[in-house]
Amino acid sequence: VVFGLIITTHIFLHMFKVYAEIPCISGRDGIVSLEMEARPVALELRPGVFFDAWGYCIKGEKPTVPGPTIKVREGTKVRVHFTNKLAVPASVHPHGVKYTAANDGAHIAGNPTSTVEPGHSRTYEWDTTGTPGTWFYHTHALEMGGDEGLYRGLWGALIIEPKEGITNPPDKEFVVFMHSYMVNGVEYEAFNDKSGDIEFMNGDSSAFPGLVWSANVGETVRFHVINTSEEMHTFHTHGHRWIDRASGELIDNVSMAPFTSYVADFTAGEGVGSGNWAFHC
Repeated sequence: VVFGLIITTHIFLHMFKVYAEIPCISGRDGIVSLEMEARPVALELRPGVFFDAWGYCIKGEKPTVPGPTIKVREGTKVRVHFTNKLAVPASVHPHGVKYTAANDGAHIAGNPTSTVEPGHSRTYEWDTTGTPGTWFYHTHALEMGGDEGLYRGLWGALIIEPKEGITNPPDKEFVVFMHSYMVNGVEYEAFNDKSGDIEFMNGDSSAFPGLVWSANVGETVRFHVINTSEEMHTFHTHGHRWIDRASGELIDNVSMAPFTSYVADFTAGEGVGSGNWAFHC
C-alpha cells in the first residue's frame, strides 16, 4: 500500500519538490539533445528510513528518483548522450518510441550491445513519430549487476505530446511512479521517492503523508501514473473521480500491471470542495 496527500486548498506550503507544469522540451531542426548521467543518490524514503539509490540526471545536476521527465512534441527526434557514473553497467531503454537495435539500451545476443560500462558514454537516438502518449525510460543492463538499477531508481517519464498539441491542456501535471524499495530486508512501497507504507494503517503517523501535491479548487490536473514495481498496484483518489479514456466510464480507482502507464484527468475539488485528500494504492 502506498500513501500520499493531495491538497486542493487555496494556499499550500510546499514540503517537497513537485512539478506543477511539464513544458515540452524544444530543440533545433526537430531534434532535442540531452546530456544525461546515472549516479548514486541518497533518498530518505520516510523519516529515518534511508536508501542508497541510483538516479538519472541532466549533466551537472543532482540525480533524482524518478529521473528527469522528457516531454517532447510528437515527431521530435530525441538524442540522449548518456554517461554512466555507476560501478555497474547501465543504459537508457525507452518504451513506446521508435529506435534501432543499436539504440535499444539492452544487451541481446545477435544485436550490437547498447549498454554502457562504468565510466563510459554513448548516444541513444529515438524517433517519436506516431507515438504520442505517456511512456517511460529505464536501465536495461540486465547483467553484471546492472539489473540492480531497476530496483534502485533508474527510471523516468517519457511524455510524447500529440503533434497537433493538446486542445485543453491541464492547469497542472504530475508524474507518479509506483515502486518498491528494499531496505535491510524490509520492503517500502512508495510514490516516487517517498514511502507512506502500510505502517500508517498500524498507527505510525510518520508514514503519512509521503508525497504532497497541491492544486487550487477548480484547476484541472493530470496525473501521469507509471508502475515500475513487479507487483500489481492500483491508483485511487479520495473524493475525486475521472472518465477512463478506454471505457468511457466514471472511475476513481484503476488497476495497473507492472511496467504500465496510465493518465488520469480530473478537476481539483469538483463536487467536494477544498481539503486534504488522500490518494493511495
